[in-house]
Amino acid sequence: MKLSAILAIAVALVSCSEESSKDEKIVDALANRPQAEPFPMPPTPGTYPFLAVLAGQGLGPIRIGATVAHVQRLMQQPCEARSENLCRYVNRGVDFNLVGGIVRSIYVQRAGRPGGRSSTGQNLKFGFFQGMIPPDLRLGMLPEAIQQHMGPPQSIERVPGPNPQDTVERHYYPGLILEYDFWHDTQKLILGGIVVVKDPNAVPPGMPDAGAPAAGGVADAGVAPSDDGGARTPRAKKKRAAAGDAGATPPRQPEPR
Repeated sequence: MKLSAILAIAVALVSCSEESSKDEKIVDALANRPQAEPFPMPPTPGTYPFLAVLAGQGLGPIRIGATVAHVQRLMQQPCEARSENLCRYVNRGVDFNLVGGIVRSIYVQRAGRPGGRSSTGQNLKFGFFQGMIPPDLRLGMLPEAIQQHMGPPQSIERVPGPNPQDTVERHYYPGLILEYDFWHDTQKLILGGIVVVKDPNAVPPGMPDAGAPAAGGVADAGVAPSDDGGARTPRAKKKRAAAGDAGATPPRQPEPR
């Protein structure tokens, strides 16, 4: 009896030891497993939006032709620097150039470029711009990488130096001017600035050519067809009849603000 009891205890101890060893292996395996990518968090209300640079149009919902109030509402804060001709967001790397309080062009700049002076005279530098030229062309990229998607520019301007931004070239596209800066760490040119200007012929990269009207459409949707230039729909005739002047050209609709 004593021998069988001793054997039973020994077997139990061996079994416990094996189970402990297995548990330790499992714990080690879990601790050393590759970390999975975290799930993307949903956007939090009030957070700064990620803006698409749209050639000839603007930044995301902020379009050329917007008012300062509209800009500040969509940027979710007042201009960090404000003058008659400028609404600047230094920390977000973007200038809204104004004429009469209306956005006439938008200037996106890479982090580290000079951003003017603070109210106390301190030299400021632009922060990081949260956005891209669709599909994913960003500040800091090489000209070759940009042109793989956008193609060669219409023209290239050499920028005299030295200058505060270390800008070497400007590449012109419809609705966009891309500035390339000399980056001393790599001795190469990188995308340092993007200027968005109004251009009705500009097409975002990867989109069909907007210069060709859609089948059955009118080349300029803001202008009614002339008397001798195309069919009128019954709906259009009713609108003209209701207006009391069948031959009048409807006014061009205002641009969205």
